[in-house]
Amino acid sequence: MNPSGNFNLSESVSVNPIGGTATSRTPPPHVPLMFLFSSIIFFGVGGIVTFFYASFLIHDPTDDKSVADVHLYLLGFITMGILGALHQFSPVITLEKLYSIKLAYFTYGLYIIGIILLPLGLILGSEALTAFGGASLGTSIVTVIVNLSRPLLKGKKSVSRLGLRISITYLLITACFGVTFASTHNSFSPPTHLVLAHASFGLIGWAGISYIAVSERLWPMFLLSHVNQAKYGKLAIYFVAIGELILAVGLIISNELIAVAGGLVIGLGILSHLASLLNYIKHRHRKLELLHGYIFTSVICLITSAVMGILAVTLNISWSYKEKLSLLTVVFLFGWLATALIGHLHKIIPFIIWGVLRKHGVTKLKNKKPVMFSNLYLANIAKLSLVFVISSFVCFAIGILQGSVDIVKVAGIFIFASALTGFANLSITPIVLFLRNRGSKTTHGFDVSNRLPNVTSVEKI
Repeated sequence: MNPSGNFNLSESVSVNPIGGTATSRTPPPHVPLMFLFSSIIFFGVGGIVTFFYASFLIHDPTDDKSVADVHLYLLGFITMGILGALHQFSPVITLEKLYSIKLAYFTYGLYIIGIILLPLGLILGSEALTAFGGASLGTSIVTVIVNLSRPLLKGKKSVSRLGLRISITYLLITACFGVTFASTHNSFSPPTHLVLAHASFGLIGWAGISYIAVSERLWPMFLLSHVNQAKYGKLAIYFVAIGELILAVGLIISNELIAVAGGLVIGLGILSHLASLLNYIKHRHRKLELLHGYIFTSVICLITSAVMGILAVTLNISWSYKEKLSLLTVVFLFGWLATALIGHLHKIIPFIIWGVLRKHGVTKLKNKKPVMFSNLYLANIAKLSLVFVISSFVCFAIGILQGSVDIVKVAGIFIFASALTGFANLSITPIVLFLRNRGSKTTHGFDVSNRLPNVTSVEKI
């Protein structure tokens, strides 16, 4: 068992789940890590942009500067974070390697170029930068689909694989919309209903289903809860996928009744998703901890988003208030994904780095106790990051309701603070441990400078 006793990975053949060796199904550790740490950076950059362009977010959410900020959050933070997790866990979930490690580097490079140039082009009003950034992002998405094709098409069947196959399809649809809008930015202004369809494909169809799919693997791992809850996960994925399709059709043809019907079906998926979480918690064999504070906060954001959406549709109020409620629906939907992602990063990143440290002989703390996942970051700083991210969404909500630019600026400061503390917390402590113990060459009786031990059946990590 791993020092942390976190979770099990069952595989029928020899595999090192950490990654980084020639026989491993997972890519070298720095591949997912470069995506994951970059996502935190862009979260912070989004907070800075929010601070400087808060007035546009309040008074004109469709302005290019607002759109640039939204893309930093959804593409720079959420999507890049999910891609990092998929590069690490898709091979583990499906027992199939990525198509190419070199292609992963190519994807990352193109994605970084795109996520810098697209928002920059929107802010500066440069059609060339916007179009080039959109094309770069679109190409990177095609390459990541190719890279994930082997595990998602040929790999072991599971609820997670099912969800990821569907979410990748929605990612491709989102990219097609995005590339079209970016390439015709100054010559064609897409109507609001098409922009909303594009946003729903990305936020719900791609990011939402991806998180639901991955959580069906991560929740039982991190809770040590192995009760079979596949039926809830499948229902959540199918309901959200079908509901999103209905919602998007309703938005595209400007039919409110169809859009509302899609929202109701998505609501059934959300209920199934929450039922799955509750059952994993009920049958857990591990105490609730910091991660679950993030998860429970994300659930509150998800429920709040659903309530805001229902109120926006049902209340007989002025259009301006309906617009504010609709905006809050999107803000808290993003809060669901953002808070959950930050929480899981406090598990996924230490999980990957723990294996790297072991490989370099770092197995003991200064007090000679074994290095655990929890030793790779400071719990109090992680709690502070959670406080910052909660505060940011509270400020966003208050700022939108009151039309206060200053309060939204404060939300941007909290987002930047959450990203800064999270990045520092997840990087500095492992570096200190490595530098302090770099002279060590062995661990637990075997030499880790050459290779990690093989796993023949079940390794508890």
